[in-house]
Amino acid sequence: MLTSWPSSHYHHRFIHLHLPNFFKHADRDPDEVLDFRPEATTFLLLECMILYQLLTGRMLREGHVYVTWFSLAYPKLLKPGPLLDSVTRVRAATGSAPSKSMFLEMLNRSDLFPNTD
Repeated sequence: MLTSWPSSHYHHRFIHLHLPNFFKHADRDPDEVLDFRPEATTFLLLECMILYQLLTGRMLREGHVYVTWFSLAYPKLLKPGPLLDSVTRVRAATGSAPSKSMFLEMLNRSDLFPNTD
């Protein structure tokens, strides 16, 4: 799906290195403050969608919509394949730029994402 999840990517480092260390060593520096970085949540949710699919062999329709949104938001991180094909179908079906209403419509269109829970 992704060309890579480079360990040098800022959000990857924040989620997988900084957060665990913060909690692991919290007793050593009780005045340390963890900055909330909402953009890191974007990548964490994507990882949740991927793990759900790996564990169950299925994908929630909401997960498919989220992955599609992510694909539209971060196209340079994707490799060619079914996901890019799906994004292309969504753009063709909606005929518009990504918007909240487009994603709400996608949730109600089971034909866009076959074999979803």
